[in-house]
Amino acid sequence: KREIKILIFNKKKIERTSVSKDWNTLKMPTGEYFFSLCIVFALYPLFTYLLNLYEINFSRELKYLVVVLLNIPLHEISHALFFPDRPGSENIVFGVLPKKLSFYVHYKGSVSKIRFLLSLLSPILLLTVLPFILILGLGLENNYLIYFVQINWLLSGHDFLVAVMILLRTPANSRIKDGAEKFYWRVCG
Repeated sequence: KREIKILIFNKKKIERTSVSKDWNTLKMPTGEYFFSLCIVFALYPLFTYLLNLYEINFSRELKYLVVVLLNIPLHEISHALFFPDRPGSENIVFGVLPKKLSFYVHYKGSVSKIRFLLSLLSPILLLTVLPFILILGLGLENNYLIYFVQINWLLSGHDFLVAVMILLRTPANSRIKDGAEKFYWRVCG
């Protein structure tokens, strides 16, 4: 029987994942980080404008809170779908950092750069872009789906920033390892 592990603690316990000396620490960019952050927030008004054609009313209804709470596990599960193992594997851990009110999924192994990028960007593709296309293309006028798309876009900002960082700072034939607060890479082959 497979169990999905959910941990609630400080991410530093995960950080202790063994990383040998042949792994490089991915340096957090400065200018690129700021630039990609600008892209995320610059596109948000475009999403909002196009989706507000449906005149969504952001009242304080409990239903909108449910949409936000539903987005969190779906967002993290969409990351896990692109790991080599499936959710329930001992190599995949879902967690919560209560002090930061942050949710995450962690893969204990290393993956190719392409697979890591797919995992990082999967919530944007599956939970923002695809529903966005469906809303506009099919004329779906569902306020909760529209709100879900907007919330996921904002929640995906960090994923987008890390993807830009990995694209710019690692060689094409790299393997990436998530060390919780830091990312590591090494050249393969």
